[in-house]
Amino acid sequence: MQRVRNLGLAFVTLGVIELSWCAFCLFGGALLTIVGFADEKMGPLLWLGGGAYGLLAAAAFLMGAVHVGSGAMLRRGSGTIAAVVGMATCLPSLVLALYCFPFSLGALVYGIVVLLDPDARKALEGG
Repeated sequence: MQRVRNLGLAFVTLGVIELSWCAFCLFGGALLTIVGFADEKMGPLLWLGGGAYGLLAAAAFLMGAVHVGSGAMLRRGSGTIAAVVGMATCLPSLVLALYCFPFSLGALVYGIVVLLDPDARKALEGG
C-alpha cells in the first residue's frame, strides 16, 4: 500500500513541475508575441514562436492536470486505471516538457515496478 501512495506522491510532484513548465511557456510565448508586435521584420516569425510556446503550455497544463488527478487518486489508495493513465501521460511528458524528463522517466519506471508488485496490485484493486 505504501508503494501505491509513493507513486501517487511522485505523480503529484511531477504534475506540479509540469504546471510550472506551463507557466514558463506562457511567459515565453507572451514575451515573444509582444516583441513580435514591436518588430516589423521579425514579427511573423516571433508570433509563430509565441504560438508554439502557447501549444507547449496547453500540453503541459493537460499533462500536469492528469498527473495531479491520478496522483491524488493513488494517494487515497485506489485506481489501477489512474496508475495506468498517469504512466501513459509520462510518455508525452518525456518529449514535450523538457525540464520534466528525468522525473517523468523515474515516475514511469517506478510505476512499472509498482504495477508488477502483486501486493500493490491487490491494494489497487481494493482487495
